Amino acid sequence: MSRKLLMIITVVLLVAVPAVAREQQDPRADYQETMTKYRAAKTDEEKCTVWFDFLKRNPDNDFTYGTVNYLVRSHYLGHINDPAAAIKFIDKTVSKVASDDRKRGLKSLAIGVYGKAKDAGRLKALSAELAGLGELDYNMHESFTDAAVEAEAWPLALEHADAALKFATPEAIRAENEKAGREMDELRVKKTVGAHRSQHGRQGLGVGQPRKS
Repeated sequence: MSRKLLMIITVVLLVAVPAVAREQQDPRADYQETMTKYRAAKTDEEKCTVWFDFLKRNPDNDFTYGTVNYLVRSHYLGHINDPAAAIKFIDKTVSKVASDDRKRGLKSLAIGVYGKAKDAGRLKALSAELAGLGELDYNMHESFTDAAVEAEAWPLALEHADAALKFATPEAIRAENEKAGREMDELRVKKTVGAHRSQHGRQGLGVGQPRKS
């Protein structure tokens, strides 16, 4: 091997190794550094920028859902008020993650966005898609109910309200918490059941009342 070729290889390695090290940086350490930058940022735009940059460096990690959730609410729905752009952002991020559970979680962030966009058709399609990927829990049914009310998709709202109400029993609450590995005493169970039922009363869907077919 010539001396010139050896020098070229050496220079390439010196440049490439630090770059690889940066790419392999622990997402948790990067997250902590980004949080420090976020707290130091002066404007909402700057705060969003540090998280956009974090997501570019770490598109698929334990912090992806929380980061995307923040950016959807703060930037896309808050700062620029563009639900269509929010959907594109969510879809783009979904394409970069490997875990099915993580994909499903990210897709669930679009529920409220479709509600704000009053897109009843795509909201209904998302409902069927997520149900096909696994059983919906109470919180997801509630999210669909709220979004469907906002989109004035009343049959879909009633469908999810009824499904959510099935979780408002002591047995369902206990089963849900046991599945998640959480302990809950009977007083907490009773309060949770009451909170679930009162939520439906606030939604004004007439749950438990006669309805027109």
